[in-house]
Amino acid sequence: MNQIQIRHYRVEGLACTPWAETLKTLNDLCRQMAPRFAAMDLQLALQEVELPDTPENRAFGNLVTLACPEADQPETALEALLGVRVEHDLCEECGDICRTLVVEEGARFQALPSGLLMDGILRMAFSVIAPEGGCSGTCGSCSGCCG
Repeated sequence: MNQIQIRHYRVEGLACTPWAETLKTLNDLCRQMAPRFAAMDLQLALQEVELPDTPENRAFGNLVTLACPEADQPETALEALLGVRVEHDLCEECGDICRTLVVEEGARFQALPSGLLMDGILRMAFSVIAPEGGCSGTCGSCSGCCG
């Protein structure tokens, strides 16, 4: 069974509501979707990665990456899989600068919603299931599942 590794990065000693919400959503998705992915011979493995509190690392708080080493799929940031921008906005919850995914004009997410997370997980799953001619992880080169 191939394992899709989902990593959620946070910074040691910092507590931020959007980070906690993203982690809760990931936990819920992995729990709910595990039987469906098992039927495709895939296992979802969520790991929380704690980075030391440095100015450089603060930019990586709430980063979500996906990988499948058994299928030669390297660790890839969610935003790269989805083809969206990352910006850093002031967080109303913690008062610090937090990662923000910008999907389209006006759609900005610090707490990552289940739809964005599931989109990334599915793209990684498709690249594992059908590596030859399957999902390349970007819709720009796709003629399959998205349209």
